[in-house]
Amino acid sequence: MKKNTRNLLLVLGLVVILGAAVLVLVLTGGQEEGESSSTSSTELISLISEEEKNLSSVKVTNENGSYIIKITEQEKESSSSSEESGSSSEAEPEMEYIYSIDGVDETVANTDRMETAAAIGLSLNATRNLGKQEKLDDFGLAEPVSTVEVTYRDGSTKTVYIGGSVAGGSGGYYVMVEGDDNVYTASCNDGLFQGSGYYVKTTMFTLQADETTGLIYATHLKLSGTEMPEPIEIEGDDSYVYHLVSPKKAEADSEEVQAIMDSLSSISATNVASPDVSEESLKKYGLDEPAGVIEFTVKDQGSYKLSVSAKNEDGTRYALLDGTKAIFIINDSDVSTWLGRTVLSLQSTLNLMPMIQNIKTMTLTVDGKEYAFRLEREEDPESSTEDNKAYTYKVFNKDGKELDYEENFKHFYRSFITNYIIEDYREMPEGDPYVTCTYTYFDSDETNSIAFYKVSDRRYCVVEDGDNVKGLIDPTYLERAVEYLELLNNGEEVPEVY
Repeated sequence: MKKNTRNLLLVLGLVVILGAAVLVLVLTGGQEEGESSSTSSTELISLISEEEKNLSSVKVTNENGSYIIKITEQEKESSSSSEESGSSSEAEPEMEYIYSIDGVDETVANTDRMETAAAIGLSLNATRNLGKQEKLDDFGLAEPVSTVEVTYRDGSTKTVYIGGSVAGGSGGYYVMVEGDDNVYTASCNDGLFQGSGYYVKTTMFTLQADETTGLIYATHLKLSGTEMPEPIEIEGDDSYVYHLVSPKKAEADSEEVQAIMDSLSSISATNVASPDVSEESLKKYGLDEPAGVIEFTVKDQGSYKLSVSAKNEDGTRYALLDGTKAIFIINDSDVSTWLGRTVLSLQSTLNLMPMIQNIKTMTLTVDGKEYAFRLEREEDPESSTEDNKAYTYKVFNKDGKELDYEENFKHFYRSFITNYIIEDYREMPEGDPYVTCTYTYFDSDETNSIAFYKVSDRRYCVVEDGDNVKGLIDPTYLERAVEYLELLNNGEEVPEVY
């Protein structure tokens, strides 16, 4: 037979065999009976294989210290009974297993992490057996990175030594098991290289926004600490408006206060410094005299108190939440909205600003000279609705002269109320005010007043309702308003304020 002919027959035979194999695969769903569907060629090597009911404790020792994960069993509560199931024999009770660490309070314990780390005592599978090695230093096993001592309920023990990580980024480590001289490679849980703080939940608290307003609204808020210029207390009323109550009484800047509350919607730690909150630990982490303390109450969600230390070099702070037994590590950005705030930064910079359509009279005294304006209103049927009445307005000066309401009076009023607080001031000024203004209203018997006292060539002090010292303003806008007051009273054109 010629060589070429023989080769051709071999090829045709191979095609036939391959075709038959393909047909078998198609008819049998892609695999022959008894074959594994796994495509992995790596066969795992079982180093530890136990049942959870046999596990008693797992002791972990590494550079972060030593701790013991304890496993206790208890009967699981069940709503079913043997009678309900129709069984005449007494069913064996189902057990559940509780994981704990001494020193980690149950209020902050992350039991899922404990269970995952302790699982090394139940199952440890190696990917490679490197055999007996003379130089354990090369594998980080002469002085193991972590030593895990597993104790079972029958009193038997197993010790696992974990060395360095396997080169190549596989995520595995070199390990040895007591009684076995071989070095293996295996995956190990991160918790086996951490301290006990690893098993503390890092979510400190989460607040829910009000369903109606979408706001996290505080009824009480207090800021203090060594990095606060002074303690500040704020209260929120039923109208979702905030008020400063200490160290002075004033309307708060509700947007600024709400920004603080929004930043507190959820605080999570980056890590846990210690599960120990003894006096020694508080002093060690700078929480015996906190840099900042924020106390707040959210309706239907309770009261909270968060204390933080001075900022660390890496931009973090230690933190303590009352009611939990752990010292956390949080980012400085978690406290930047409130720590170090001044009264002025949280006080509303606006002064008394009645709605112009509500004013019935406006009486001003400027350096002893009195100006008085009386307003009249008449319902506008074309613009009024059943729920909302609209009015047209007229304004008269002290002599009964009608003035222009839409242009001149509105322009003057806008200039008068445009005086914003720029400096904190708390002492009642001496002497007589340079400007006073008293308001009465159409639909209320209430009377309000605002007075401006000159305290320097550069500042006037604002006092509302006789004794409420608001702070200091720049004289520029007040002096402009006084000029416009004279123009208004004389019936002259008052420039528009932008």
